[in-house]
Amino acid sequence: MTLTNNYLFGIILTLIIAYCVTLLQKKFTSQLFNFMLISIILIITFLLLLDIPYQDYALGGDIILEALGPITVLLAVPMYENHQALKSYYLPIFSGVFLGSFISLLSVYLLSKVMHIDVFVMHSFFVKSVTTPIAITASYILQGDIGLGVLSVVFSGIFGAIIASSIFKLFKINNPIAKGVALGVSAHAIGTARAFEFGKLEGSMAALSIVLTGVCTIFWIYLFSFL
Repeated sequence: MTLTNNYLFGIILTLIIAYCVTLLQKKFTSQLFNFMLISIILIITFLLLLDIPYQDYALGGDIILEALGPITVLLAVPMYENHQALKSYYLPIFSGVFLGSFISLLSVYLLSKVMHIDVFVMHSFFVKSVTTPIAITASYILQGDIGLGVLSVVFSGIFGAIIASSIFKLFKINNPIAKGVALGVSAHAIGTARAFEFGKLEGSMAALSIVLTGVCTIFWIYLFSFL
C-alpha cells in the first residue's frame, strides 16, 4: 500500500486545502473567489501534478461525501432558532420553494429541447438544484449519470453563490427571508453557506429551503416520470 492509497490521504488533503483556502479568503474578498470552486481547482491540480489516481483520493473523499447527509441535519439548529419567522411567513416560503423547484426542472427540460440535448443527459441535470445526497438518490430514480448530476449540483451552487449579491442589488431584493429562500432553492448547501454570510435569518431560511426543495424535487420527478 502506497502513502496515497489510504483513506486518510483523501481526508487530510481535503482538510489542508480547506484550511488554506479559508486563509486566502480573508485576503481576497471578491465573490469570484468562491471557497468550493478554489478548493476543487487546488485538489485537482495537486492530483494531476503528482500523478495521483483519483481512486486514491476517493478512498477518503467518499467518506466526506457520505458525511454530507448527517451534516445537513445540523442546519435544523438555526432553523429552530428562527422558527417564529417560519410561522409568520410560511405561505411565501413554501410557495416560493414549490414553484422554484418546478422552474428549476422546467428550465432544464426547455433548454435541453432547444439545444437538442440527449434525454439521458437531461435527466442527469434535473438534480442540479438539490444538495448532493438527494441528487445521488434522484439520479438513481431518473436513471441518469450520477457524475453528471453531482457536477451540475456543484456548478449551480458555485454559480448561485457568486452571482447572489449582484442579483439582489439588481432587483433590489432586501428582504432576508426572500434572500435565504432564493439561495436555498437555487444553490442548495453552497448557497446556504453564502446566505449565512448575509445574516443568520437568511441562512436559516436557506437551510429550510434545502430540505423543502429536496422533497419538492422528488415529487416533481415522480410526476414527470408518470407523465
